[in-house]
Amino acid sequence: MSNQLFLIGLDNYKHQKKLNSSVRDCNDFKNLLLEKYDFQENNIYELYNEEATNKKIQDAFKGYSRTLSNDDNLIIFYSGHGEFEDGIERGYWIPYNGEDY
Repeated sequence: MSNQLFLIGLDNYKHQKKLNSSVRDCNDFKNLLLEKYDFQENNIYELYNEEATNKKIQDAFKGYSRTLSNDDNLIIFYSGHGEFEDGIERGYWIPYNGEDY
């Protein structure tokens, strides 16, 4: 069993307004898990700003789906812009290169 952490933090975007604390929020959360819970640095994958593209996020999910077992734990922490569509009750993360949906 392993504890895995996938962090996605976006302060800078290609098509969206800049944010100020998303990357810091990810780092604060990571440090909390490292200090107080059974998480190891080598089980943490981080995508920040221009690295947090739709393709890299999707590739990470594919990788996790191939490597995680039923006994593993995965926490996904996203901090950045998002959007919610009331009509279909569906929410979206907006990646670095994402435009409005």
